[in-house]
Amino acid sequence: AGMRQYLNRYAFANASTADLWAELGASSGLPVADVMDAWCLHTGYPVVSVTRKNATTITVTQQRFLASGPDPAETAQWIVPLRILTAAAPTVPSDHVLRGASMDIEVPENAWVKVNGGQIGFYRVQYDLTSIALLSGAIVKLDAADRVGIVSDMFELAKAGYVPTTAALDCISAYGGVETEYIVWADIAESLGSIGAMMWEQPPEVLASLAAFSRSLFGPLAAKLGFEKAAGEAPMTGMLRSLAIARALRAE
Repeated sequence: AGMRQYLNRYAFANASTADLWAELGASSGLPVADVMDAWCLHTGYPVVSVTRKNATTITVTQQRFLASGPDPAETAQWIVPLRILTAAAPTVPSDHVLRGASMDIEVPENAWVKVNGGQIGFYRVQYDLTSIALLSGAIVKLDAADRVGIVSDMFELAKAGYVPTTAALDCISAYGGVETEYIVWADIAESLGSIGAMMWEQPPEVLASLAAFSRSLFGPLAAKLGFEKAAGEAPMTGMLRSLAIARALRAE
């Protein structure tokens, strides 16, 4: 309705971006201009940090994500949609909006929490150690999009220096033996490859440990899938087999 109003009002006339936001806002009753100005006029996008305040409360904080690492002087803020999944409602999200630097959100007691459920928001999510430990134990309860999102966020944050590399590796170790989707394994493989490329100057024992970690993930997966295509096998299974064997051999 808002787009139709915009086109009808400004047919054969000049219009600005602000005019579009105004029509969409008037139609929806939502602060479209405030949200879109924040996302369109700021450079980059935020990283939302999740910290356990106590057993029933998390604190979420935003800061601009920088590939060079955190900058305490960075003050840019966005209006961030937060879709949250929890152990109490793994398929029924609760929606919140982060409008300032930080806010507290009530959650079920000592429950795992997945922020950016369904990966609907354009931002990274950084969990504290307690939160990521709880979430790692719930990997099988999340959709593939959320499982990929956790891997992607953890490794991009590790490469930028927001979290230790060991935290990212500990997180994806939870995928071994339970993950079945090619798209998730492909992201894990790419993430491990990028970390390995960054660590090429590290001592041999460090590189050997990273290779051993990769084998511990892809070796059992390759053994489970085997070397031969089964009758009626889905195409994605064949792609996953090729990926698992290639990555297991590369880590030798």
